[in-house]
Amino acid sequence: MSAYCIECNRVWKSGCPQHIHTYTHVPDSPVYSRAITTLPSILQLQRSNDPTAPYIVMANVDIEARTVFGPLEGKRLTGVTDHHGDDPHHWQIYQSQGTQVIDCTDEAVSNWLMFLQRATRNSDQNIVAYQHGSDVYFVCRQKISAGETLQYWFSSDYAQLLGVGQSPEPTYSCSQCQREFDSIKLLNNHVARVHQESSSFKPHICGVCSKAFLTASKLKEHCVTHSGERPHQCPTCAKTFALPSNLKMHLRLHSNEKEFACKVCDKTFTQRAHLENHLLSHTKLKRHECQYCLMKFARPYDLRSHINCVHLKEKSYPCAECSSVFYKPQALKRHVARHVEKKRFKYKCSKCCMEFRGKGNLNRHFPKCNEVVELKQTEEKSWIIFK
Repeated sequence: MSAYCIECNRVWKSGCPQHIHTYTHVPDSPVYSRAITTLPSILQLQRSNDPTAPYIVMANVDIEARTVFGPLEGKRLTGVTDHHGDDPHHWQIYQSQGTQVIDCTDEAVSNWLMFLQRATRNSDQNIVAYQHGSDVYFVCRQKISAGETLQYWFSSDYAQLLGVGQSPEPTYSCSQCQREFDSIKLLNNHVARVHQESSSFKPHICGVCSKAFLTASKLKEHCVTHSGERPHQCPTCAKTFALPSNLKMHLRLHSNEKEFACKVCDKTFTQRAHLENHLLSHTKLKRHECQYCLMKFARPYDLRSHINCVHLKEKSYPCAECSSVFYKPQALKRHVARHVEKKRFKYKCSKCCMEFRGKGNLNRHFPKCNEVVELKQTEEKSWIIFK
């Protein structure tokens, strides 16, 4: 009941005692935040009992797989390094020029994607969050039925950068490179494929050098190296290899084919293993500690390089062509490249002085060169006669 009475034309503390009437109150239309008003019509918000996540996002209709939402919007922060992947309101963006953070705590600045919840079980995840350029997008990994809650987890490469697991549930971690897997089977396959040289259980032993391998096929490939045969030859530089897989990797050096690209800095690599190792350089997770100064590194290689250069002052990378020795393999690689450039054309024709990379190319050149030289000699003799 209103405190004001229109008959008495006055305000009463607890309502007019003489004139009892029903008053109709018309409130203002609600003004929603930007985050709420940007919600697509195919979705709805429901109140949540979690004080840290006031809403959950549900599907109004069936949403097909590969439907993309985004980009995530919020306040961009630069120069912030103390946020981790465990914070659902701050999203790390990794770029070659530095790290940014998207702050999604303000509904007036962010869009509806700030309300998406992380999955706590593998079976609940239906959305994948991934970084593309300087933005974060979300894609449906499967068909989402009407009434189903949208819950995300990170793509494999983004999770590695954030320093979180590859899936919502506890995963199986590789003890040698800290990469995580959803099952023990995937972990074992990874160890057999990537860390076969350092695995403790290797039942297949080479009878020549006693080197052990996890599988019989790997042992068979290894035995070829003892035969001395190198039947696989590079058509460009005539270098030979015992295994076709080694030749295949070598050919990428000539074609400059680098199909494995880093999504953070766009650097490319010829092998997936090199890319996976490079991704560790972008992560904030540093597990490898220096025993001398307690400085931490993301990759074992960075730690070894630091110890050799700073503490031990050891040059562990000698050049096979000369007496030069280097601290880092990158410096050795640049040095060797100069040797290779000198040897690039090491076969020279004694008649016309043309140079070739391979001996076979030189041999194919000889017949043509002889014809040209004889023709020139004939022309010179004819010219002398007619002169």
